[in-house]
Parts: sequence; structure tokens; C-alpha cells
Amino acid sequence: MRITEKDLKPGDVLLYNGTSWIAWAIKHLDGRNVSHAGLYLGNGRVGEALFRGIVVNPLSDSIRGCKWVKAVRHHASDSGDDMEPVLHHAKEILERGERYAFEQIMLLALVCSARKIDYKSSVTLKKIAQYAIIGAESFLNQIRAEGREPMICSEFVYRSFDEALPPDQDRYSIQIGSHKNATEGPQKRRRLFRPFGASKEIPVFSAIEPGSLLAAPPVLTATATATTVALSENFMGELEDLIQQYHDEIGTNRRGDIVCGTTIPGDDAISIEELARSAQSFADTLVKQELLAYAPATSAPALSQKITPDFITPGDLLKSTSLREVGDLFP
Repeated sequence: MRITEKDLKPGDVLLYNGTSWIAWAIKHLDGRNVSHAGLYLGNGRVGEALFRGIVVNPLSDSIRGCKWVKAVRHHASDSGDDMEPVLHHAKEILERGERYAFEQIMLLALVCSARKIDYKSSVTLKKIAQYAIIGAESFLNQIRAEGREPMICSEFVYRSFDEALPPDQDRYSIQIGSHKNATEGPQKRRRLFRPFGASKEIPVFSAIEPGSLLAAPPVLTATATATTVALSENFMGELEDLIQQYHDEIGTNRRGDIVCGTTIPGDDAISIEELARSAQSFADTLVKQELLAYAPATSAPALSQKITPDFITPGDLLKSTSLREVGDLFP
């Protein structure tokens, strides 16, 4: 259903159908038709994660260049609950927004790492994943050197709801998969994930799919050395060329040869084990500050509560039973 700004309520979640090649890859590999997320703050303003930080943009600017933006609403808003705690916590994050940074390559790397993907089906697809994962880890190291922290667009939205109230008063958390959050009662389908270099395994829930690179990472017998690349126009152009080539491959049901350059190490014969190692290193870098913030004796549920939001995608928000569809905005 087509809607306009007047149909929105403060606290509505906005899910964007982007048009870039990286957006197409995120949507295709995540299995959901959205590639970005934001939070409607009211008065024509949107909070969202971008490279320059967690920022407020006019709604018209935020949705420009998208095919459409789907608005979804939390059941608490439908029930008449005041959304002020969610908006207040979002404002707290926005007030320190310059501390954060986000690039779409982070979300693509997350999808490549945490979704069950048949990498044996295409050499090009493996190359896309390797480019995205190594590029995203390089971006994380770059912003941390600048004293900034990563925050993925959907993580900002999820945290605005999940951390709005203390756990014993919570009525705003967004359910992801079969779990509302990491501390609620006995969990089904609990899996263990050991980020590279971590001293213990951590429960990670449905944001990481069984069969993904992160669901059952290989045993590492030596310390991995992360490959560093510069996210230059050339590097990003080669990644987009690979995505376009893969798009053409699946559109014509063929498997072509990689035709672009080789900015990063690796060739057509890259193994799944190498890819899993890269994914594991990326995940460790993504959650490094959370890992360092807790003593080794910290209980696993407390640690996983911090980590789970890092692995949530806009597609997870789209599928959440906590949110119902309001309608579609068009630029």
C-alpha cells in the first residue's frame, strides 16, 4: 500500500530497497528485498547510520534514490504504548553519533558471513564474499584508528528498541527469528560461535544461520593475519563489477570467469576454508570492543546480549513478528 509522510508515526522503522549494485547483492544474498534501515523520529526526520555517523536527515533526503521504503510499526505503538522511551534512547545514540561509522560493505560482509550461502555454486560469488569481508575488516580497522566505532544501520534501529527500558520493564525489544533477546528463558536452536582469538564460545542466535561461514567456523591452528586493503574507488569498482557479473551469471544460468582485477590476494580456486577464516577474522574485529569490555569469567548470556545486535540485518527487521507493515513510501 502506498503511503505518505502523514501516515507515519514516530518510532516507525523504515526499510529501504536500495538501487546500487552492493544493495542488490545484500538483498539477493540476504533473501529479503531491503538493504538499509532507519528510524522515523517524527516531524519529517529520520535517524540512520551513515559513514559520517548516526545522523538525522530529512525524510525526503533519506529516501531519495531508493525504489521504495517500507514502513513497519512495532506492536507496542499499535497497542497505544508511548514510544518516547525508544525515541529517547535513539536520541542518546544520535547525540554521540560522530563516534560511529557505517558503510554498506560492512552489511554485505555480514550477510556473506552470517547467511547460509552456496559458495560452491559460483567462483564469482566466492570472490564477492572475499572482497566484501576483507574490505569491511579494513574499514573497521580504519575507523577504529580514528577513535570511532562501527554501527550497522539495522543495529542502530534494533538497539533503540532493545535498550529503551531495563530488562524487567521491557516491552519494546524486537523479536529476531525465534528469540526476543539473548536473556529470555531457555533458548531453542542455540549455537556456539568462537570469534577468532576469543577465550570462550559465545551463544549466537538466529541472526547467524546454520550452515553459514560463522555458524561452524573451522578450527584455526595458527594466528590469522588480516589482509588490509584501501577502500579506493578502484577497489569498490572491482567489487561492483563482480556483483554485476554475478547478477548476469544467475540471470543467464551460466558460470563465467572473473574478468576484473585482483586487488586482494586469492584466485579462482579460493577455498571455503579460506573464506570461513576471513569471515571469522571479520567477526572478531566487529565485536572486538565488546569482547574486551568483559572479563573472561563473564557469563555467556550477558556477552551474547551485546553481540547479537551486531549481526542483525535490515532483512531480519523485515521478518520480525514484532513489526507490522504500514505501507510503502516512494521518493
